[in-house]
Amino acid sequence: MTPSYLDYLSSADLPVPQDRPFGVAEARDCLGGWRGVRAAVAAGLVTQPLRGVYAVSTLRDDLARRLAVVRMVAPPDAVVCDRTAAWLHGAPMALAPGSHLATPTPQLYLPPGRRLRNGLVESGARELLRRDVVEMDGLLVTSPLRTACDLGRLLHRDQALAALDSMLRSATVTREQLVAEVERFRCQGPVGTAQWRS
Repeated sequence: MTPSYLDYLSSADLPVPQDRPFGVAEARDCLGGWRGVRAAVAAGLVTQPLRGVYAVSTLRDDLARRLAVVRMVAPPDAVVCDRTAAWLHGAPMALAPGSHLATPTPQLYLPPGRRLRNGLVESGARELLRRDVVEMDGLLVTSPLRTACDLGRLLHRDQALAALDSMLRSATVTREQLVAEVERFRCQGPVGTAQWRS
């Protein structure tokens, strides 16, 4: 029999992992199928921080949780970028407007010749310098400065200003650093060649 969210008083009563995010198959198995998963999400007992990933609503939203969530959908050689990178860098206001109303899609870039087409992520190619990428607990992520530059040049003006403001408030990048990078991206289109440069 499929469990109903009415059977549970809180997230702690659900038969799912309480200390880590979990994937689609585990959510379905623990909650008795898709009906149970949808009921738990609708009741606010389970959240879906990224497409394909679930967590109990009581799991603390900190950097460790965010990294664990992204790690579940990112291949080892992928570089997390754009709004997803900003989220990891502590700038949640860089997420898309209304993102709290829908499940965000992680944004990743892969080495030349590869692109994910699994429906769980947005994937593409981009030219990155070595200094544009940092490692966060095993995940490759665009640096705060590169993330801010990409958000500033790729988003609609209103969203770009909000994203840049959020990055500046996170104290991971400074106004002076942003101004110093303007010349580098002055003539670049939205997406460059997919390669690494020293």
